[in-house]
Amino acid sequence: MGLQERKVIERVQNEELPSFNQRLLEYTSSPILFELDRESFQTNLDACFYLSGFLNTVANAVEWVSRQPVGKQALAEGINRIAIRNVADPAEKRCMIQDKVWYIDSVLSSTDSECRFGDSELIKYLEENL
Repeated sequence: MGLQERKVIERVQNEELPSFNQRLLEYTSSPILFELDRESFQTNLDACFYLSGFLNTVANAVEWVSRQPVGKQALAEGINRIAIRNVADPAEKRCMIQDKVWYIDSVLSSTDSECRFGDSELIKYLEENL
């Protein structure tokens, strides 16, 4: 990992993740924590720069689902971690909930909506899989 990538990841990890995790707690009333696959960002500075915006997108999807008590309960029972991984190939883009971990693999360095998950896609995924 280059120095620039490390700086951005450290800033996100130390300064931004705590507030995103706090938002998730406020929305769901249960501790759901973001987890970053640091290795997947090691050679992609653009993905590092887009990371904060993507965390916000995911948090917004969680907020939307948790607006109703049944959604809040489903989130609390179904997810305790959200694992974010940057992938290079759009064919690897995926969402999966397994063992209470919501895995999100996305091409974070791309501005193409086909490569990244948007709010509505994430909301739809949660509503269909919780």
